[in-house]
Amino acid sequence: MRKLRLAVLAVTVATTLGCATQEAVVVRAPPCPGGTWVQGHYGPYGHWHAGHWVCPEVVVPPRPPPAVVVTGQ
Repeated sequence: MRKLRLAVLAVTVATTLGCATQEAVVVRAPPCPGGTWVQGHYGPYGHWHAGHWVCPEVVVPPRPPPAVVVTGQ
C-alpha cells in the first residue's frame, strides 16, 4: 500500500510540475507618438508576426507575391 501511494504521488508531482507556466505582461511605451499596438497575427502569406507597435507616419508597402518559375517545357 505504501508503494502504491508513493507511485501515485510521484506521478502526480511529475505531471503537475511539467505543466506549470508563468506569464509575464511587459508594458512598454510606443516608440513613436500615436503608436498603436497590434496583437500577434498571421500575415497574408501565412507567417506568424508577434505583437508589435505600428507608427502612424510609417507606411509599409505590401510585399509582392512570390514569382512562379516554370521549368522543363
